[in-house]
Amino acid sequence: MDKHGLSKLFHRPVMMDVFKRNLNLPVRPLLNTRRASAPADIVASTQAILTYLDGNKYFFHYRFGHSDGEAMMRGLKQLHDAAVWMAETYPEARLRLKPIRRYIRVDTNQEVEEDAPAEMHEM
Repeated sequence: MDKHGLSKLFHRPVMMDVFKRNLNLPVRPLLNTRRASAPADIVASTQAILTYLDGNKYFFHYRFGHSDGEAMMRGLKQLHDAAVWMAETYPEARLRLKPIRRYIRVDTNQEVEEDAPAEMHEM
């Protein structure tokens, strides 16, 4: 699984905000990663985004560059495929997403690990 691209997507709440508010896509199960969701709900959310991206192939590339854009698309597709498998195999199960972001602070050279993306602000 392309963990880095998928984590980058989740740790950029403005992207989910664009999908939800601007494009009216059903992404609510992807917004609160602290809450478990039915795999079928994850499938519906990821499919809505992937369908949008089919018509807007450079949506991520324009914003994050080619390499990161490709990684984000691959990660989203892999999450979708995993959720489809889980929905078919264990339809009553719950799926909790835990995107982990790691980076080194420039000022302290300390490694930081975040496992809870920032929440979107209400408007």
